[in-house]
Amino acid sequence: MNKRLFSALLCTATLLLASCGGGGGDDDTQAAGGTGSVGILLTDGPTAEFDVINITLRKIQLLSDDGPVTLFSGPKTIDLLKLRSHSELFALTTDVASGKFEKIRLLVDRIELIKLKADGNILESHDVKLSGNGKIDLNPRGPFYVTADETLLVQIDIDAEKSLKIHESGNGKWHFRPVIFVDIIIGDRLDNRLVRLSGEAAEVEPDEGTFELCGTRVNRGWDGCIEVDAEQSSIFGTDGELMLGNISDGDALTVIGFLRPHGGSPRIARHDDDDDDDDDDDDDRHGHDDDYEHHDLLMEAVVIEVGPPGSFITLNGIARSAPTDALPEFDFEIDLGQGFVEGQHIDVKLMEGTRIFSRKGEELDLSAVAVDAEATVDGVLMLSNTVPDALNAALVVLDASATTQLTGEFKMLQATTLTLFTDGGDRCVAFDEDTDVFRVTLLDDGTLAARIDVTDLESDQEIDVFGVADPGGCFDAHSIIVVVDHSSS
Repeated sequence: MNKRLFSALLCTATLLLASCGGGGGDDDTQAAGGTGSVGILLTDGPTAEFDVINITLRKIQLLSDDGPVTLFSGPKTIDLLKLRSHSELFALTTDVASGKFEKIRLLVDRIELIKLKADGNILESHDVKLSGNGKIDLNPRGPFYVTADETLLVQIDIDAEKSLKIHESGNGKWHFRPVIFVDIIIGDRLDNRLVRLSGEAAEVEPDEGTFELCGTRVNRGWDGCIEVDAEQSSIFGTDGELMLGNISDGDALTVIGFLRPHGGSPRIARHDDDDDDDDDDDDDRHGHDDDYEHHDLLMEAVVIEVGPPGSFITLNGIARSAPTDALPEFDFEIDLGQGFVEGQHIDVKLMEGTRIFSRKGEELDLSAVAVDAEATVDGVLMLSNTVPDALNAALVVLDASATTQLTGEFKMLQATTLTLFTDGGDRCVAFDEDTDVFRVTLLDDGTLAARIDVTDLESDQEIDVFGVADPGGCFDAHSIIVVVDHSSS
């Protein structure tokens, strides 16, 4: 994670929040009046514990001294684990009054954890205990601003692996302490995660390398268009690679790439081409509402998949062999719960234009696909009775962020290490300036979370450390979480 970009604060049922004073400036520099746009993106990290994590969101709000501004009103249920390789544009609100905001609030109705059988049916299901009636406040260390005629992007990154904890009493109940990082971006590209959007092509301009993606169906009935820069993209149809000139207006497609506010000073999306001020606006020639055009957001495409839903599939699994320049394919074992039998393998064939990325948005080369690497592959499934089944890959996303959890009592602090008393004895834990340290206080009416310094840890506090074990030295801490429970439950 890019700490300069994230400045994350965490929250645990808690929550964890990244402090990003995005769109900033001080009160004296904020233009009075006018409205801006705010886009909400959701993403998640993988977990080996469950196959499905359904979260039902009731509201997403921005909080200020003047009260809440609702960006999303549900309920809507999503499987967080389907977002392990990308972000999803969950909400786009184009009429947010400009001003200063202090918090982002999530109101969660339910979280359901599901383990699947080999055939994809449910093996077991757990409802998670939500602290504070499901109210999660993400508290940046400084304010952020919505500015008139500009677009603010807020990416909410829920780390499922760190967010779930079994109750210590052994009653089998799971508690959710959402480890949630927040990016707040204005003007710049959100480059730490690929974004996936589906819709229809319009205004295709092969010479310019651009088109509009319309009908993206974001919340509140938003059916507008987003401009796509396709100059650096690989384009695939079901029969192989294509050129932008092969795409026609109205073609169904999925665009995967990096989302940014349009230009350094993005224009507001709301405008009305029928030259009146009522709500009976004319649609454009593609059948999309002219009140919501593409000027808020620009997608810098890396992969474009041409075809209606179902033409390309996305599979999660593990690479069981490594590709080479001479043989650009690898054996791929498919995870459970995706419509394949347990232990099913398939050949993933890398095309000339296949792109390979890390889950954090870094483009990689062929050598990054190693044996036992966890991967998500987008492609066209090729079934045959005469040759092995294959997946012609358009995109491979690798996850190299696996961490280990260490739990114990904090005992002693030194310059760059601390001592943790665990069930297995004393452990040395190394930390540095990039280690995130969070204190979360659970109350009956919500959760308080703050990023703290490692020197704020108190002796004998139980802490959870996530990182990588070094057999020859200290445990390398990526994040440290301490939970203080003042709730009555």
